[in-house]
Parts: sequence; C-alpha cells; structure tokens
Amino acid sequence: MKLKNLLIIASLFGLIVFSVFSCSKSPESEIDDNADFTIYEQKEVEVFTPDTLSVLINDSFAFIFSGDFNEDYLILVDVSMAKCFIYQDTQLVRTVGEKGEGPGEFQFMNSGVVKFVSDSLFAVYDAVSTRIQFFNLEGNLTNTVKLQHFGLDFDILDDYVVLTPMMGDDELVLVSVEDGEIVKKYSATKSVNLQTEMLPPPFRIFEIVNDTILYLMVDDYKIYRYTVEDSIVSGFGVEWEVIPFPEGAEEEMMERAGEYRDLIKDRLREDQFPCWAMFYDKAQKVLWISISTEQRGISRFDLFDDQGNYLKRIEMELGEDLMTLVINDGRLAGFDQATAQVVIFDVSGVYDF
Repeated sequence: MKLKNLLIIASLFGLIVFSVFSCSKSPESEIDDNADFTIYEQKEVEVFTPDTLSVLINDSFAFIFSGDFNEDYLILVDVSMAKCFIYQDTQLVRTVGEKGEGPGEFQFMNSGVVKFVSDSLFAVYDAVSTRIQFFNLEGNLTNTVKLQHFGLDFDILDDYVVLTPMMGDDELVLVSVEDGEIVKKYSATKSVNLQTEMLPPPFRIFEIVNDTILYLMVDDYKIYRYTVEDSIVSGFGVEWEVIPFPEGAEEEMMERAGEYRDLIKDRLREDQFPCWAMFYDKAQKVLWISISTEQRGISRFDLFDDQGNYLKRIEMELGEDLMTLVINDGRLAGFDQATAQVVIFDVSGVYDF
C-alpha cells in the first residue's frame, strides 16, 4: 500500500497556498483533565487473506480519493475528474459534477470527501470552495452549506457539520448545517503550524460513532472520544511503534512535491506516523485504525469495538498501490493507483470475536 502520508503531502501543498482560517469568536471547549484513557499493549498480528468481491473498471477513473458505502450503493469521489461516481452493486448508475464553481460543481485540489447522510442522501465536501453540497441518489443537488473553516476530514452529526481544521489551535469545529455558522470549537491537544512542522505535517482525522466523535492526531497514541456537550469524555489507544519510512519513500515524496521540492528537502521526517487513517464499519460497529508498517504492500490494522475495547491486530496483503477508501458491513473498498481500478474485498472473516 502506498503510504497515505504521500497523498497528504500532495494535497497540502496546494491547500497551504490559500488556507484561510476564521478568527471569529465562538464557544470553546476545554479538555477535561479527568477524562479516562486506556492505552493497550500491542496484540499479536493475525494474518488474514481477504477474498476479492469485485473490481470496478472505468476508463474515466483518474484519482479516486474518497468513497462511502451503504447497503446498496457505493459513492466514489474522483478529485482529478471533479466527479462523483454512483454505483449500485457493481453497476455505474450515474455521475455527478464537473469542474467549476457553480451549483453541483467541484473545485477539488487533490482532496475531496463524500459521506452518506441517509440511505438516499449523500454529502460532498470540497475544501477548495469551502462548501458542502448535498445530493440525492438521482444526482439532484438538494442543499449547499458554505463554510468558514475547512480541513482534511468532515462528517455530519445530527444538525452539525464536523470538521478538522488543518492547522491552528482547534482540533474539531462544529458548524450548523442550516447556515454554516460555527457553533462550537474544541481546543487542540496539540497545535499545528504548517509553516514550521516537519513534513508530512501531522493531520487530524475522526469518525462518528454512536453520536460521539472519535478523534485522532496521527502522531499521537490516543483516540479521544468527544461529545457535543462535554468535550473529551474518554479515550483509548495502543502503544504504537514509530518506525522508519520504507526504502525509496523519501525519493517518492520529493517527486510528488514537484515545484515545492526545494521547500521541503530539509524538512522531511525520518519516521512514519504511528497511524495514519481510521475507518468505522457502521454495520458491524468496529473501528479500524490503520497503523504503519515497514513492509510495502502490507496493510496492518488495529480493531476496536464501539466502546474502545481492543479486539485484535490484523495484517492483509492488499498491494503496494492500494489506498483504502471505506470499510462497511465487512466490505473494504480501495483505489489501486497503478491500475486506476477500485477493488472491493470481503473482510467479514476478521469478525470472529
């Protein structure tokens, strides 16, 4: 699997040029010093070989950056083509969007995120235009929310848009779905300054689980559980290892940096982040944390239940070029960057708890 760190660098170079972060005042939520944290020792690795359910081949695929499943549909976001591809089972039923600034159009720059809001409604977050657009499965635009903040990750929780600012002192921001106004900010456990951080810079990700927000800073060892009302209420994690980048990773980063090469050559990290992605299987109520490995082509995950109990560590050979997009109901969809295909695996066999 190509490291997602490399993809993060590619997106950050574009975003850093025009990042604008709101200075507006809004309620701040402080960290609770009495919050309960459980840090587990690493479990032994269980090797798992998934079956391939299907391979989606589409000559229009360029760079699929995000995806989401529900029971019947798979939505894919191609940030190079500025389109959403809507699949029912393995059949393409329609595409949504094109490059532009108008309604139903996208300005993606190496980053764009899609989430199902309901069985028949999905939302697409476009950081460049700092807006979220809502579509039904017929491809009709139903609503647009203009935002003051943008970040790497987003989701919908009740009447709020949840965002992770890419830099600064706020690690989570809640925004009203109705008007895009900031409702609440959560103070960061660690501030991020893109001008001074080693590269790739630390980034923030989260998942919505049982009406709470599970938040992770990739260079930390804790997953923080937030509620809308009470900020951090608990947390959990694993004694994850810091390991070097695989051989050739530095050269790959420099190649991806392009015209920014001189800006980063003295700022590259020597070690990987302990973990770099999280996925929540809503149907099975299992949280997957993707953790770093020295082996190219190997995907390693720590699995937790929705209460933060550590279940197991698994390892799968998914290929050097596959980037995991989404996991739900025992299915894992990933984008193979070498073939520009989307591969769907059956990973339900890992749920033998």
